[in-house]
Amino acid sequence: MTASNDPETVWNAFRFGNYEVNEGETVRIFLLVKGVQSESLDTEQFQITEQMRSFVEKGGAAAACEISLKIRTQEARGCAQYRPWQICSLSSSRATSRDLLSSS
Repeated sequence: MTASNDPETVWNAFRFGNYEVNEGETVRIFLLVKGVQSESLDTEQFQITEQMRSFVEKGGAAAACEISLKIRTQEARGCAQYRPWQICSLSSSRATSRDLLSSS
């Protein structure tokens, strides 16, 4: 789960996620609060969208909080050309995030 819009923090979340996926682990990331801004945080040093694309291409699962997206007027882009993020609405966010974050 990441709720940060700090580029280094978000980059590391996906970097560690990529590492674990490469090791054969099931990895799920839930973006909420400021974390839904992840795609707009690329810097020269921290190429977040590159880490995100790699994560979903390798089978990592991710979801974004719909309310957090609306508050920040972000689109649910989520590397849609690879696999759209699952969007959790207020009425289903508890069940969806629990399912997303539970072990398989």
